[in-house]
Amino acid sequence: MYRVLPNFKFPPLRLSRVCKVILDEIPEGRLLHVSRIPSGPDLETILQRLRQTPANKVLDLATSLSSVEIDVLSSRFAEILTTDTAKRRASTIILARWKRRFSRNFWAQFQCYYSDPELPRLIREGLRRRQYSRLEDTANDILDEVLRASSPLHSFLELITSSNRSITFLNDSLDIARDSPLFIELLRRYFLTAVPAVYLYIETPTLIDTAFRTLWQHCSNDYCAIVERYLTIVAAEQYQDFVMENILELLGEPDDSNPRWSSIGHQARTLFSRWLNERIVSEFFKQAKDNERFQFWKRYTKNLQQAKVISVRKSHVVFLVFERVVVVEFARHGNAAYIYSREYYEREFRDYALKKVAVQNESYLKHPSYIERIIHGGNWQYRWGYTLDKFMRSGRM
Repeated sequence: MYRVLPNFKFPPLRLSRVCKVILDEIPEGRLLHVSRIPSGPDLETILQRLRQTPANKVLDLATSLSSVEIDVLSSRFAEILTTDTAKRRASTIILARWKRRFSRNFWAQFQCYYSDPELPRLIREGLRRRQYSRLEDTANDILDEVLRASSPLHSFLELITSSNRSITFLNDSLDIARDSPLFIELLRRYFLTAVPAVYLYIETPTLIDTAFRTLWQHCSNDYCAIVERYLTIVAAEQYQDFVMENILELLGEPDDSNPRWSSIGHQARTLFSRWLNERIVSEFFKQAKDNERFQFWKRYTKNLQQAKVISVRKSHVVFLVFERVVVVEFARHGNAAYIYSREYYEREFRDYALKKVAVQNESYLKHPSYIERIIHGGNWQYRWGYTLDKFMRSGRM
């Protein structure tokens, strides 16, 4: 952005003084928080004078305060309690002694202290004077309308959701900083009430991933509520891998022993487990370069309770854990799949699957106690498909 300064002349010896004046009037960089607090009068001393001044004499006091005292009031305005009678009087005095630089100062304060009921009044003065150089005229009017509402945060969200805009409109057009408390709160509310369209086509993967990580960092409980909402409002076949991978990275697997999933409901946990199990099965057979076996077991991923992959020497093994049985498949070609009872798995193989005990040889997992053995030859898919379908329905081979 270019700033146009009026033509003026000055001797070189005055350069440093002019530089200081410019920096005071036009702070360098993005003003995210509160502007520099001027030294001088104590804020409480000024507020005490405001409290002792009769209401009809406030404007008279405004003319008697020094410029430094006005600067102290403006730069530390958000520190004044909303219950303090001096709060409203301070805003009245600031309006009477308005300076152009106050505009961005109060907008920055609002982005940190968005619940302050007096700040919108002050920001709107800057909007009325068209002093926000980052805002186009249309955005200026939109922001003015939002700040007139009894609940500006609700109005910000209504502005986005009513027109299917991306939430980045608030950054790009209304100059809300992405790392400000205001934007983080808007992100929280936005995703807590998000509809499928937000994920599927309104927002970009980068925005969603960044938002999820930000919300996990600042409000993990709400992040879990957002995860539960996503898993239950978006159709399972439309789950986006980048969202699911974000959840897996931040929450881990939805085991009963994982406390991060404790606040998430059973339905959402089940849906996530199905996605995770299918992904594990897919990656296992992809590495084994065996699409035939993957397509077969993909039919049963909805019945899977867990899928656990372990390393055995230079190969891999997957445990497909169903309600009544567990299937052991080997990545190395030429091996049959072994079906064991769930009870046998829990007693003999569970520690292997959880990697508590290392498996020294694949033969350890080919115990004579198996119920059935699937040999991958001929039309094995049709033969075993019928048998497993029957078992899934009745519980008997």
